[in-house]
Amino acid sequence: MIEQIKKKIHDLVKKYEQNKDYYRTSRFNETQVRNEFLDPLFEILGWDIRNISGKITSEREVLLEESLKASASTHSKKPDYTFRLYGERKFFLEAKKPSVDICHDNAPAKQVRRYGYTAGLKISVLSNFEDLFVYDTSCPVEESDSLTKARVKAYHYTNYEEAAEELLRLLGKDSVYSGHFDEEWH
Repeated sequence: MIEQIKKKIHDLVKKYEQNKDYYRTSRFNETQVRNEFLDPLFEILGWDIRNISGKITSEREVLLEESLKASASTHSKKPDYTFRLYGERKFFLEAKKPSVDICHDNAPAKQVRRYGYTAGLKISVLSNFEDLFVYDTSCPVEESDSLTKARVKAYHYTNYEEAAEELLRLLGKDSVYSGHFDEEWH
């Protein structure tokens, strides 16, 4: 099982590696990185991103661009992915295109942390596929926060294959549905 998962991750990473110069340009947009890399990565981790099982919206494992309203006076915010257990939010994934440097730009980290904090989630994830960061979203975001504040895990795409078991334990569907996720992120 784990060897099959590692093989799928290996193939996905190889696909990225073969054309990464193009993927890093502004011509490769966020929708493309989601469709070609982030959807497949999280499907490898067990999630039904495209709702292949045909569940009604209230029962879907993953919602895409679910609206969040911080208050009636604000615009609604939309994390790219909401991962759920029987309708209960567990974590968000905010996607950025690879040309967005999430390793040096503080804004994307603060954005995903705000989403998670507002929703009362323990963690949220930020990724442009090239990098994947897990943030503790239990603490409020301060304007002066750097992108490393509250970051609890960091992965580069070249490490996804060797980190497969950890990614499954921390973000995989089986971990969420078995209760290990809540134990891990208490």
